[in-house]
Amino acid sequence: DWDAAVGALTSGAPVLLLAHVSPDADALGSALAAGLALEARGVDVAVSFGDDPFVVPRVLRTLPGAHLLVPPAEAGHRPVVASFDVSSIQRLGVLRAAAESASTLIAVDHHSSYTGFGQVHLVDVKAPATAVLALDLVDRLGVELTQEIATAVYSGVVTDTGSFKYAATTPGTHRVAARLLETGLPHDVIARHIYDDEPFGVLKML
Repeated sequence: DWDAAVGALTSGAPVLLLAHVSPDADALGSALAAGLALEARGVDVAVSFGDDPFVVPRVLRTLPGAHLLVPPAEAGHRPVVASFDVSSIQRLGVLRAAAESASTLIAVDHHSSYTGFGQVHLVDVKAPATAVLALDLVDRLGVELTQEIATAVYSGVVTDTGSFKYAATTPGTHRVAARLLETGLPHDVIARHIYDDEPFGVLKML
């Protein structure tokens, strides 16, 4: 439902973009990529996830678009809500009510377990990551693919494909990655933040 999604997101109404609770790079990276694109369109947009207390996972704190993040208590009521990488509405945690009270609820997801919530669906179970759908949304919004947006998308793609090892990885996935790399994003630094930058205590525990 691309036309319906783009129409709602650019209608002039305030927008709230949500990742699932305990977000990973695919969920939060997708939401932040879409948030940066909407911000570039002049949309009043905020990004959040339904954890209380609200704590951004350490490995995701370098994702671009952090200025868009708000804790659930400050999210307020926004007429348009979009969820990213959320297969069931329960995965919205304390922000479930904010999603259910929205005039338009858009679901962007790639899980075969997606339960069908929301009025507008951007769901493709063949997509290797929700971030690929977020990139498609950025394109349909007519926004330039900046290095910041590309970094948020790439973080989701590289994690949900297991660094391009999982079976859902296709030639198209690599073409997406190549396009993102062409923005000049520091893919080695991104991988280091996500996979390698652990406290020494983690190694001792293992």
